[in-house]
Amino acid sequence: MTLTIEVAPEKEAILREKAARLGKSLSDYVRFLVEHDADDQEPTTGTGKTAAARLAAVRSIGAYNTRAAAGMVPLSDADLSRESIYEGRGL
Repeated sequence: MTLTIEVAPEKEAILREKAARLGKSLSDYVRFLVEHDADDQEPTTGTGKTAAARLAAVRSIGAYNTRAAAGMVPLSDADLSRESIYEGRGL
């Protein structure tokens, strides 16, 4: 089957860039996206993981672990106390 679609120039540029990163032509990349959607599979994001898998991984980290994931020291209970938050504010 042959399809013809109109895409905004800025979206076309993004698609061309993504295709180039994967070493594919624009038409091959769009075919890849369409075929994976038709198969009810999610296309990978270039990392070998689907967007849903990446999102699930990010969600599993949780907000409390983002400091550790960034290499930062976790905050203690004392760091989060009302006194330490308002310290020096004269409140």
